[in-house]
Amino acid sequence: MLLVIIYLISFPLILYENFFSMRSTSEKSVIARSPSFFILYIVLAYGSVAGLWYEYNWKVALVCLIVSWIINKSSFRLFFRQYVNQTAHRLMNSDWFEKDLDTETRRIKAYEYAKTVALQNVAGKNI
Repeated sequence: MLLVIIYLISFPLILYENFFSMRSTSEKSVIARSPSFFILYIVLAYGSVAGLWYEYNWKVALVCLIVSWIINKSSFRLFFRQYVNQTAHRLMNSDWFEKDLDTETRRIKAYEYAKTVALQNVAGKNI
């Protein structure tokens, strides 16, 4: 039962990690920048799955791993889209970003730039 509770505790950690993963280092919270948080996240998320495998059987562990993977991927996509939309909206409202273009072209360029920045942040290239 304790392993199930630890497994469920890993879900908010997954959401927290995904919320900050596409942000630059200056936008991340102190906790999200900490290597200790990432280690805790990995140990709780995957250690609990390994414990469930040991305690119950591999089928339960596989189901839990698939559920964690689905939550991880869907929350990452949700937060990624949210970050790109917010960044593109800020760029559209700024005075310096491609101000000589028409509105539709400016919007497209803002979304492309925001997506590029978010992908670079995920890769750790922007500080």
